[in-house]
Amino acid sequence: MNIATLKRFHKAWADKDMQELAACMTDNVVYSASVGANLGETWRGKRDKAWHNWHIPL
Repeated sequence: MNIATLKRFHKAWADKDMQELAACMTDNVVYSASVGANLGETWRGKRDKAWHNWHIPL
């Protein structure tokens, strides 16, 4: 990760832009929800269909 990607990720998070967040991640990303309605769920890889329905809880 570099500063430009980190800034891009931060803006996408602030804007609640899931598509842009996913664009900042590697193809083999693993995310485990620690808050919100999806607490405890885990998504693996950008192609996981759950990403398309995920909502940023913050």
